[in-house]
Amino acid sequence: MYASFKNGKLPKIAFGTWSWGAGDKNSGKTVFGNDYTSADALKPVFDLAYEQGYTLWDTAYVYDFGGAEDLLRQCADGRDYFLSDKFTPLPGQTDGEVRRILEGSLKRLNRDCMDLYWIHTPADVERWTKELIPLLKEGLIRHVGVSNHSLYDIEYAQSVLQAAGYCISAVQNHCSLIYRNSIKSGVVDWCRRNGAVFMPYMILEQGALTGRFTSENPFPAESRRGRCFPPETLDALQPLVADMTALGKKHGGADASQIAMAWAISKGMLPIIGATKKNHIQKAIDASTIVLSDEEMMDLEIAADRTGISVRASWEKEM
Repeated sequence: MYASFKNGKLPKIAFGTWSWGAGDKNSGKTVFGNDYTSADALKPVFDLAYEQGYTLWDTAYVYDFGGAEDLLRQCADGRDYFLSDKFTPLPGQTDGEVRRILEGSLKRLNRDCMDLYWIHTPADVERWTKELIPLLKEGLIRHVGVSNHSLYDIEYAQSVLQAAGYCISAVQNHCSLIYRNSIKSGVVDWCRRNGAVFMPYMILEQGALTGRFTSENPFPAESRRGRCFPPETLDALQPLVADMTALGKKHGGADASQIAMAWAISKGMLPIIGATKKNHIQKAIDASTIVLSDEEMMDLEIAADRTGISVRASWEKEM
């Protein structure tokens, strides 16, 4: 049903599950202030995307430590879809950890193999990248991705894979109008040259670029995004959001979030959009039809730079 990454037959947008689950660590509750623990609420979201052919879903064991994977399995309800999942290097892990985490994820998701499996951070690149090779040979993984890797890390991981006859199919880094480090450092150009798909996350900066949140309607203060984007930072972003909204009016009445997505797609990226409601799916699908000109994209980037806001997460390194 699914074409490989190499022949380019992929949806323009992937949907993500980072905001699913409500455990005490790295869940939708702790990161976003959400409370999505029931597949009954999330299944209509998956259904709408599936019906319209948007069937690339991104998750990770570390998202609520299995909770998001459990919910995704329940939402899929036995249907086939393109599955993107991750191994996250953590302190104290021993040899063979990639296989153990992968096998646990496959069991939770009721899958025989991963369509795309990522090394989530560049901790000890050689060690963890090498552990992917036997899993590729056994068919437990179809494609390899690297996430939160700098250009140096990407090239290092690529050299490890190529020595065994494999290559990186995708790179997933934080990238948005206000955080364009993967563009400036050459990571995106590397992907173009090497036939890898660049899949940015936090395109909407966890909602800060949607226009919905301001100092009068801030993020939950106890959430991670509330700490990253306090009221004064949200207010500093409002001139950029206003420019995005004005541009959206020229493109069929699109809102700021859709312009942020359209910017990424027009840059040749395949953005991952967190989805917890049906309107998130429909907005993203509609945004995938918007084509921005080079001049419009340049104006947006200039407006973004004027805000002086650039938020790098604690786990990210310089690109």
